[in-house]
Amino acid sequence: AMRLPDYRRQLLKLFDDQFFDAGSKKDRFDRLIAHPLSLCIDGNRAPMMIIIDALDEAKGDEMAGFISEYTSLLPPWLRILITARKEPHITERFKNYPHIDFAEQSENNEADIRAYYEVHQKDLLDRQTDRESALSRLVSASEGVFLYAEEICPILNEEAAKGDLDLLTFDLPQGMDNLFQTIKDWFN
Repeated sequence: AMRLPDYRRQLLKLFDDQFFDAGSKKDRFDRLIAHPLSLCIDGNRAPMMIIIDALDEAKGDEMAGFISEYTSLLPPWLRILITARKEPHITERFKNYPHIDFAEQSENNEADIRAYYEVHQKDLLDRQTDRESALSRLVSASEGVFLYAEEICPILNEEAAKGDLDLLTFDLPQGMDNLFQTIKDWFN
């Protein structure tokens, strides 16, 4: 509402606690989002985007169902970008919408991740007895997710500072979920 003054004006006209709480989720969505947006001036408006990150982490299918069911009520200048892992219930709900499957681009991801390790872990890799196998193990553990490489590098640096770190025997978490679990376990 802060970026859309005409939408904010429409919301302020509705300001009544009972009005906000009444009705089903669809009714509230229509009252608070879809209808006020439909009253906004539509001509020559620059497209705006709502980003919903990690939809797959929402419990159950309710949020995905809600979004897929009600996005058609939004004005055409308001777009929704959703990021999610390839979960069947999400893939099915949004199969008719444009999408990018980053898994299909994993070779490029892996090349980028490999290059990142080459720069950011050069000294550690140079100390390995089998540099290429150690690098391949790091790339494989990332499962094509660049964030993994960014997050594991400080951990590797910390472990290497304690003494010799053999990447071929180090208990390397496989994938983001296991990396985050490992980090969480360290704090407990």
